[in-house]
Amino acid sequence: MKRDIENTQDITLLVETFYRDLCKISEMDNLYNEVIKIDWETHIPIMVRFWGSLVLREGGYRGNILSHHHHVMEKYPLTQEMFHTWENCFLETLNRLFQGPNSDKTKKRVRAMSQSLIKKLDI
Repeated sequence: MKRDIENTQDITLLVETFYRDLCKISEMDNLYNEVIKIDWETHIPIMVRFWGSLVLREGGYRGNILSHHHHVMEKYPLTQEMFHTWENCFLETLNRLFQGPNSDKTKKRVRAMSQSLIKKLDI
């Protein structure tokens, strides 16, 4: 039986596994590694703080995800399909690793975030 997301180590496992899985999809790998040229050593801890704030109420995340995505759109046209790919990959990773109330809360947040960004970015 899988356990629930309980601590920062669980969030770290989720985030690292998710991005590894996401970058197996060629379009997403291209976006992150060729277009954005993301610095993974910087990005992963930021995303751990972000998800830790949302799921475990740990705090520590300071940023504006909408402005970050606007910045990406200056370099590359994001599509609804890309957000759906991101959402589906995140949910698959989450379902493979965890189950429980925090996991369920995270699923709701992922779906809401994907839809919100699509709407706010007008794509």
